[in-house]
Amino acid sequence: MITCTSDGYVSVLGLPSQSLSGSLSPGIGNLTNLQSVLLQNNAISGPIPSTLGKLEKLQTLDLSNNLFSGEIPDSLGALRNLNYLRLNNNSLLGPCPDTLSKIEGLTLVDLSYNNLSGSLPKISARTFKVTGNPLICGPKANSNCSSVFPEPLSLPPNGLKDQSDSGMKSHRVAVAFGASFGAAFSVILIIGLLVWWRYRHNQQIFFDVNEQYDPEVCLGHLKRYTFKELRAATNHFNSKNILGRGGFGIVYKGNFSDGTLVAVKG
Repeated sequence: MITCTSDGYVSVLGLPSQSLSGSLSPGIGNLTNLQSVLLQNNAISGPIPSTLGKLEKLQTLDLSNNLFSGEIPDSLGALRNLNYLRLNNNSLLGPCPDTLSKIEGLTLVDLSYNNLSGSLPKISARTFKVTGNPLICGPKANSNCSSVFPEPLSLPPNGLKDQSDSGMKSHRVAVAFGASFGAAFSVILIIGLLVWWRYRHNQQIFFDVNEQYDPEVCLGHLKRYTFKELRAATNHFNSKNILGRGGFGIVYKGNFSDGTLVAVKG
């Protein structure tokens, strides 16, 4: 789902579980009014664009369960309004950027199940997950992931002193339950924010239609465009306007003469 504000600016780029492939274009940094980027559960590969650091209004960035590689850009530390950062289940390398410690409003940071290495910065997020990174959390690593980073649920101090087998099993159960609860709560919260934003603001969702329809038909907050208009807005579906590729087609960025930005699935 591509959501625009009443002024025609893209505020939500939501295309989860769409079988998208290819790389994420650095041009995403030009959508400076983005508040949510939800591209999880696809097959997007290549590096994470450093231009994401230009999205000063961004609150949610979810690129989890993809094929991203390379290092986490230092520029993400410039996202001072970021609340949720999920980069788990990719193939990211290198250290966790120290710049992330500058973001004070973080609620969730999930970097688990990558190939990160090096020391970890002190991040103020309520939940900070790095499990599944062997070079950080392996048996020979200096860091103890389960004790350094808070989980939503934990054992009382007296329980931590008990190193018996039964105590360790109870701790694992508590951590697993807490992680599941935290993830579920985060998903519900994100969905609630998106629904609230959609119905409390005057927004428009744009999409492509067949040429047989009238040039412009308004249905509530929806507006239809002809194929010719969409072709002109995307510069004849130029490859430079591609936002992503998936099993259901190619998603192009379109720019109308009045400044309205749209996303068109080919």
